[in-house]
Amino acid sequence: RLIVYVKRLLDFSKPLTPVRQSITAKSLVSEAIKLVEYSKDMEIKIINPSSTIELNVDTNLLIPVIVGLVKNAVEAMNESGAVRIKIYRKKKDSVIDIIDSGPGLPDTVKQKLFEPFVTTKSDGTGLGIAMARKVIQSHNGRLTFFENSDRHVDGKGTCARITLPITGHDT
Repeated sequence: RLIVYVKRLLDFSKPLTPVRQSITAKSLVSEAIKLVEYSKDMEIKIINPSSTIELNVDTNLLIPVIVGLVKNAVEAMNESGAVRIKIYRKKKDSVIDIIDSGPGLPDTVKQKLFEPFVTTKSDGTGLGIAMARKVIQSHNGRLTFFENSDRHVDGKGTCARITLPITGHDT
């Protein structure tokens, strides 16, 4: 466990240089979902996916980020509930919303969410969200969290929003 912790800490401290390739937002999310383990009582569904949103990203960096965010959503609901992933275009950006039907983020965590070593998990390192933000920022994107207000998911829940420039618009 210590070796994993030190490796994550060293990875976090290194600068990122994405090796970009063209992929649709839908394909990126679909590839990530295939890697998430969840119970039969859990439903993960992509809503209204557009197959025309092209991204120029490093899939080796972004797929693990999406896997981690979906896993966090699954774990927040204790293996029973729904995760909805909405992919859509907003001006010159692609938006990927990962929405769960869990209890939502505790207020104490909301304020420190992007700080390293902040975790709600007993076996967590607290580097996952901070590293996810770093990866997304290396793609000129943004990672934000807010309380769920989506009609597609029951419960209070949380929405993790990834905003990335669409190919041809990222400068």
